[in-house]
Amino acid sequence: MVRSGDVLLNGPGDAWWHTEQGSPIAWPSRAEQFRSLIETLDRSVAAQPLTDEVVAACGESEPVPTHLARDGARLQVEFYRLRRQIEELDLDADLEDIRDRARSLLLYHQWTLRDALTTAFRLPIDRRKGRPYRINGLGAPADRLRDLRNQLRAMAGTIPS
Repeated sequence: MVRSGDVLLNGPGDAWWHTEQGSPIAWPSRAEQFRSLIETLDRSVAAQPLTDEVVAACGESEPVPTHLARDGARLQVEFYRLRRQIEELDLDADLEDIRDRARSLLLYHQWTLRDALTTAFRLPIDRRKGRPYRINGLGAPADRLRDLRNQLRAMAGTIPS
């Protein structure tokens, strides 16, 4: 928390709310907050079709193509990075619920990929017996992430820039 003596105790530029030159860091405007959230969720939604393809391939009885396995590993990292970006955004208190929902959904995407890839590559004996694992994509959480992004876009349309 900000204390009145922090700038005097730490000197200009040493307090967390000042730049190295000593000027205060500006809190992003409401429009900037929405723009940042929407851009991050747009990237998340754009990655969903390939994620569904990777997860579905992991649930089949045939071996997972190498290019999809690599894509799955990259997507896990991408969802982690997107989740971290959401966590690091400066947001007003009333947007914390949206942040929490987005963070949870991105974590779901990340772990679904991880579990699908683990299933595909750690359990080869059952796969050869022709027993698919019946995982075919991200499912309802992917829909909820798209809905959240669309809800944010609608809310952002009412905010003056």
